[in-house]
Amino acid sequence: MRVLIGPLSAIAATVMYVELRRAKGQPLAEDTTGGAAPPPPDPTTPPAPPAGPEAPAV
Repeated sequence: MRVLIGPLSAIAATVMYVELRRAKGQPLAEDTTGGAAPPPPDPTTPPAPPAGPEAPAV
């Protein structure tokens, strides 16, 4: 029975924490990242060729 109660109580605590932060108007972790994600690469640009083999040691 403890196998089920432990994870469920952790999830409940997390939900309560997030809801209380929202009620106070405080930003959550994902709200404070500082900016948007970088744009995806242009699909019309071909990918860079793979790097060639290294030169053998002399």
